[in-house]
Amino acid sequence: MLNPLNRSRSRHRKQEKRQRQLSWFSLALTAIAWTVFFFLIIFVTPELVRNLILPNSYLPFFILLFFALCLTFWQIFHHLFRTLLYTSCLLILLFLQLKALGHPLSTLVIAALLTTYEIFFGALSKHLPFSDQN
Repeated sequence: MLNPLNRSRSRHRKQEKRQRQLSWFSLALTAIAWTVFFFLIIFVTPELVRNLILPNSYLPFFILLFFALCLTFWQIFHHLFRTLLYTSCLLILLFLQLKALGHPLSTLVIAALLTTYEIFFGALSKHLPFSDQN
């Protein structure tokens, strides 16, 4: 008969092994995404990607940067909504700079919204049942 404690340990070891495998896979995927992004910057002229789908949007640049930043922030935060939030805020700031609408005040407003989100939902998640931080 198997001891339940031994099964729990083996299950825990399998989970740790799977997390390490996923970690290496996501690190490799992140490195590939950044490599493709840098190859786009180095080897492709901006005139080729400027009007690809939308006029003056540089859409391939922003799509590759989105994937690279998402994977990088996923490595840091391990939280999907926070990853998408930070990535979208950075891309919004870059897009505003591209359209010559970037202003230090807009940067401060976006930073204030991110800080408010972190403070509010960080404090709220400590009091929620079934949260990981309990």
